[in-house]
Amino acid sequence: MGARRISSGAPGMSLTRPSRLASLAPVPVSPRRSSLACSSVPDGKFISKTEVPAFIQRDDMMDQLYRFSLMEAGESGQRNFGLPMTIEPTYWEDKLWGFNVAIFKEGVKLTDLGIFFDKDTVNKHEWIGRGEDGFPVGEGNAQEVIGKNIEIWCVAQGQGGK
Repeated sequence: MGARRISSGAPGMSLTRPSRLASLAPVPVSPRRSSLACSSVPDGKFISKTEVPAFIQRDDMMDQLYRFSLMEAGESGQRNFGLPMTIEPTYWEDKLWGFNVAIFKEGVKLTDLGIFFDKDTVNKHEWIGRGEDGFPVGEGNAQEVIGKNIEIWCVAQGQGGK
């Protein structure tokens, strides 16, 4: 693979970006080679969480995040972030529920980050209507969706971590 020259817009300035072949084929995900997601992270350190709207499909969202992390951190972690990384999927009830990112420095694992959904639930309604006060309310059949929040945890510290 060669490198492409990209103009930055400033005269005399150019950037080098490695070129790589784009593959539109899906990456096969095998649940047999990874661990199962736990309902809690023992001895883990909570970093952040955000609520995911009920209408977003959990398995599709996690699949997209997992594939993005494979490309940006797993394949290009050294170039993009300065440290090599490995990505391992986690499953819950035979569904891709998250993934672990192992970060290395000089061949020694620094830490593992876990990105996955929690086990809280949120109600998803068929449609949104207008309440008596004019504000939106959920109407129609309600369905309970597991995975209210997506969370980031520091799952384990390696030998090189502090």
